[in-house]
Amino acid sequence: NIYGTIPVRSAAARVLQFPKDKRLGLSLTFGQSNDSSLFSSNSGRKQIENGLDQLFGTTNGERLMLPDFGLDVAQYLFSPLDEETVYAIKLNVKYQLDTFFSDVLETLNITVYQTDKGKYKGMPAIVVVLKIKILETQETIDFTGEL
Repeated sequence: NIYGTIPVRSAAARVLQFPKDKRLGLSLTFGQSNDSSLFSSNSGRKQIENGLDQLFGTTNGERLMLPDFGLDVAQYLFSPLDEETVYAIKLNVKYQLDTFFSDVLETLNITVYQTDKGKYKGMPAIVVVLKIKILETQETIDFTGEL
C-alpha cells in the first residue's frame, strides 16, 4: 500500500471519544491571519459550515481514506430536474449528512432547485439549501451549497 496504513476502527473510536467541546477543525487562512500561520482552528458553527463546504466540494470516491464521503450528484446536472431527480439528490444529501454529520447536526429540511447561473463562472448548477439545527447550541441555520 503506497499510501500508508489504513487506521483501524479502534483508532477511530478513540477520536470519537475525545470531548466534543475540545474538538477543533482546521481551515486554510487566505489573506491576513492574526498569527501569520497557514492554518487556523475553528469550532462550532464555522467548523460545521467548513465541513459542509467540503462535502459539497467533494465527489463520492474522491477522498482516499474516506471513499464514501462526497456527493455523487454531478450526473444530474444536465438532466431534467423532475421529481425523481430531486428525490434522488435529496436522498444522497440526507445519507451523507446522516453518515458523517449526525453527531453535530440534525437535518430539518432539504430544498433542491436548478439555476442557469451558478457561482462558478455563471455555469448551470444544482442548488441545495439545507435547514439544519446544530445540536450543541440548538441554533437553526440555512446552508446553501452548489453542485
